[in-house]
Amino acid sequence: MFSVRPDHQWTGAYPAWPPLCVTGLYRIGEVDLAFNWLKGLARSANQGPFGQAHFAESVVAPDGGGARKAPSDLPYITDWTCSSNGAWVNCIIESIFGVRAGLDGRIEAEPQFGPLDPEARLENLHYHGKRYHVTRKGIVAAD
Repeated sequence: MFSVRPDHQWTGAYPAWPPLCVTGLYRIGEVDLAFNWLKGLARSANQGPFGQAHFAESVVAPDGGGARKAPSDLPYITDWTCSSNGAWVNCIIESIFGVRAGLDGRIEAEPQFGPLDPEARLENLHYHGKRYHVTRKGIVAAD
């Protein structure tokens, strides 16, 4: 999608704000807060991916613990969605698993699991034609 409006780009779109905020919390060392907030955000995806509009809880009751999405039917007409999946993937790869990939071909990881399962693994991360696995201990080549 393309728009000249900065609030309609992937870094300004409503669906990108939550993962970008989580990434910011990880960067300032608020790992537990970020992880617990992520778990709360998951409830808001009960009806599907994040979109532009949802109802305030004081107006319409939440659905399964998360904000009820505004439908595309009249009178709401929220018939478009922003693509911000890169910000969500970044949250996992760069924040939780702490992966830093340089333009020079070097890759390293300093995971910040916080309350995440200490046995969690990120497997087969592709970078410069190689595959890597990341655990709480760091990154290793898979090949």
